[in-house]
Amino acid sequence: MISLKKYFDEGYYLAIEVVGATRRSQHWVSLYNISGNKILMLAPATLYVDMWDRYIGDNATQLVYFKVNKQLAFLHFLLFFLQECKFSIDTLTKLL
Repeated sequence: MISLKKYFDEGYYLAIEVVGATRRSQHWVSLYNISGNKILMLAPATLYVDMWDRYIGDNATQLVYFKVNKQLAFLHFLLFFLQECKFSIDTLTKLL
């Protein structure tokens, strides 16, 4: 069995396909913290944070892990976040 915690502690970014063993298409989530049996995720399709509260473990069929330059990753995230905020404000303004 793969130790997600091992990869996480070594500084890898992890993503898991959580709907892979079903007839419904794929769905991937990004992990941002692991503590004991609790795996916290970022998933735009849900407000859940604990991966196992939302998804069935047997359906988690694939894992990808990678390392990136953390400063560049943060700048990329910040740029994405600012673009999303602008989109949300623009959309809200048009609706009002």
